[in-house]
Amino acid sequence: MPVNNPLSTGRKVLITLLIVSFFFIGFTASYKYVHQQFAKAQSKTPSIPTPAPINLALTAVKNTVNKGKYISVTLNLATGNQTLDAADFVVNFDPKYLQVAKIFPGNFFKTYPSTKMDKDFIKITGIATLSGNSVFIPKGTGTVAIISFLATEKTPKTSITIDKVKTVLASGGNNLKNRLIFSDLDLTIN
Repeated sequence: MPVNNPLSTGRKVLITLLIVSFFFIGFTASYKYVHQQFAKAQSKTPSIPTPAPINLALTAVKNTVNKGKYISVTLNLATGNQTLDAADFVVNFDPKYLQVAKIFPGNFFKTYPSTKMDKDFIKITGIATLSGNSVFIPKGTGTVAIISFLATEKTPKTSITIDKVKTVLASGGNNLKNRLIFSDLDLTIN
């Protein structure tokens, strides 16, 4: 005949404390293990390199010109290893002091399908070139255009700027605007 041996209250409490303690230790150990494995995985995840900036700069041999004379301003582009499928370059100027005389295409793109001269801005479009079965997609450093301006009025300072909103460089269907570093040009007209 089985003997009914009830546990005393003290033993019940002790067994309950042991079960809770083992559960707590197991939970804590598994949490620390998972946390360590996650930290190891994070440290092994390769970081994505930050793409190199693309420099777009307006330059001139001199920053001073006499009223009634011409000054050549070069629009330079440096993309590093980034290829460009197409680009719209918009350059702003103050028509009170400067007038566009002529735009000479540069050597960066092989094809410049559109050049627009307006009262206070110019827009130059360059695209990749298809030649036979080959496509030439430019990259590196080159000249987008040389712009000849006529100085029409004297001023201690007038600026020629690259339009940071309307200038667009595209590669693989992506706008590279966030990688652009702009260098504008200030002129003195005597």
